[in-house]
Amino acid sequence: MAFAKEETIMTGTNALPEGYKALDLGELPEGWAIKPLLEIISFRKGRKPNNLSETPATDKVPYLTADYFRTGIASQYVNLSKDPSAISVATEDVVFIWDGSNAGDVFLGLKGVLASTMTVIRGDPNIVINDWIYYVLKTNFQTFNTQTTGSTIPHVNKNLFLNLPVTLPPLPEQHPIAHVLRTVQEAKEKTDAVIAATKALKASMMKHLFTYGPVSLEDAGDVALKETEIGPVPKGWKVKKVGDYCLSSAFGPRFSNRLYDDNGNIALLRTTDLDVDGTISYSTMPRANLEIAQFKNHFLLPNDLVISRSGTCGIAAVFSNYEIPVLPGAFLIRFRLSNEIDPIFLKYYINSEAGQSRISQLAEGAIQKNLSGKKILNFYIPVPSRHIQREVLTLILTIDQKLAAEQSHRQALDTLFATLLHDLMTAKIRVQLS
Repeated sequence: MAFAKEETIMTGTNALPEGYKALDLGELPEGWAIKPLLEIISFRKGRKPNNLSETPATDKVPYLTADYFRTGIASQYVNLSKDPSAISVATEDVVFIWDGSNAGDVFLGLKGVLASTMTVIRGDPNIVINDWIYYVLKTNFQTFNTQTTGSTIPHVNKNLFLNLPVTLPPLPEQHPIAHVLRTVQEAKEKTDAVIAATKALKASMMKHLFTYGPVSLEDAGDVALKETEIGPVPKGWKVKKVGDYCLSSAFGPRFSNRLYDDNGNIALLRTTDLDVDGTISYSTMPRANLEIAQFKNHFLLPNDLVISRSGTCGIAAVFSNYEIPVLPGAFLIRFRLSNEIDPIFLKYYINSEAGQSRISQLAEGAIQKNLSGKKILNFYIPVPSRHIQREVLTLILTIDQKLAAEQSHRQALDTLFATLLHDLMTAKIRVQLS
């Protein structure tokens, strides 16, 4: 399948690509049209079925609730022969979220019975294919999601929905455009599956390493373990408090919001600049104009460990370096460690399933959870020799490199998809028909 960009021709003082016409939404090829959504679709809102079962069977289909969309797992099922009035969808139908925080989201490829918070949409087969409707709605998610109605539960604005202007190429051109977009979408989904599998492998690997050390699965049964405050660990490992290896610790300093400046001389590392794995997004750190002398004792140094203490508590990260001085935010605690423990080893343990389970129990507060520096200093951790720490890190970092490569590939696919979505659906790029 080939793509082509249109050549521009001059007509008087106006420039139009050859074979294009000027319309309200811009320049579109001859044969393309613009119609409101209400003229090209039929739609029907879901409702709660009369019969629901928690037992799957060959004569039942999944009940597509909000939980199903979050988890991908059906917990209830419907027998359509016993409830013919239930609003069912086939894989070729477009499913549109009408109510709730995700109002405006859109899906294809589902089969089941719709809950009352969603709508099935079908295009007029003489004018538009369902895939085209899907991609049109997908490009307008922000429009629908940010202009909802309803004070308690948000709902899609029906007038906005029905009068949405839709660019319509001829049917023979819709199919190949949808095919190109679907191909990239499938590549994104396959990459997501690889990322999910790699994350599961990493979690399983960390559980093994922090229990048995850097040995194979086959040799794990031969490792002599001892019971400790944190569970079983190899006999040669120590179990001590973070404070036993901490040279100093401090909360991030506070300063006036007025001092924030995009061209500031100091950057601020916030909890929102950390992901759940403790990866630091240096590019999103805001800047401020501050007196160096006043804050220099708070600047982060390479290999400083920081732990989030409020909101999403207990996420650990290790600072490496940055082009200007960096302060830890007020909701981070900075720990400077002795040479007996690698801060990256400690970061991985704290962010592991076992570490998160334990550290989350230290957080206090009914609404906003908070961690105290004292409790973290008294937090027990596994401490093998530096040699074993390096072996553990080598194995985890190998998986992390694979994960980073897949995530970078996913970001590239996102960029490609967004570009193609815009350019193909506005005829900036044309699919050459055979």
